[in-house]
Amino acid sequence: MEDTPTVSLSYIAAGGNRHPSAADWAPGLLAFGAGNNIALWNPEDDRQNGISALLAGHTDAVNVVKTCDYDGQQLIISGGADKTVRVWRPTLQSSSPAPYEQSCCLVDHQSSVNTISVLPDLHLFVSGSADSTIKVWTLGENLGAKLIQSISLQPRYLPLTTALATLSEDAVVLAVAGTSSSIQLYVRPKADADFVLQATLAGHEGWIRSLDFVQDGDGFLLASASQDKYIRLWRLRQDPPMSPSSSTNTTPSTDSSAIPKQSLSNKPHQLITPSITYTLTFDAGDV
Repeated sequence: MEDTPTVSLSYIAAGGNRHPSAADWAPGLLAFGAGNNIALWNPEDDRQNGISALLAGHTDAVNVVKTCDYDGQQLIISGGADKTVRVWRPTLQSSSPAPYEQSCCLVDHQSSVNTISVLPDLHLFVSGSADSTIKVWTLGENLGAKLIQSISLQPRYLPLTTALATLSEDAVVLAVAGTSSSIQLYVRPKADADFVLQATLAGHEGWIRSLDFVQDGDGFLLASASQDKYIRLWRLRQDPPMSPSSSTNTTPSTDSSAIPKQSLSNKPHQLITPSITYTLTFDAGDV
């Protein structure tokens, strides 16, 4: 009697999707969109076999992939041209061939999802879609997600990039940009409040493809990268306490015309939280 032949997987080949947000990494993991799938690769694997697994679930191209450490678990959050946002967690069943499984699928967007940003310490993430909205989500029990706010972008444009940072206690700043030459900054002053537009930054002369915050002492630097071939740096500083006589105008600037197009005026913008006021200015020099 002949032995039954066995078949085992030895190699996976897949190309990455052509989208600037379609890849992210964490220790021991590179996750990227590959067609309708998410490809996983461990660059520290001594076997150097390349892609170790494909996560299937999206029904159209994966545009954005984010990894985050959530309560000791390495999560993946993805968005695609199928209008969905999906949360993936490490597989609970040891017998499963895939290292991750889908914990929830969010279908609130009406068009392709292009950007996701995460604040895992606050169980918070946002998604941006070609429907010109930003959805704000909170992660709950069993890694389900609940929609807590929907922001309609005005004037209407398509968000291509977002960034989140914690200002103080529960205060959070959200930067949004895309098919516009301006950056909008929204502030959530406390945990149970909504994000509100407080400043609009002009200076770029093309679509903005990438945003990122980095801590800088007791403030932040915001980097923005645009199709105008420039990376611009914006500095966010804490204001010292102001006396009543010196406080003449604390109204946040939301008018993008405050800085003329193609001008890098260093006029300050204010971001106001219950405990601290921040001043944001263009940091001299382009990259």
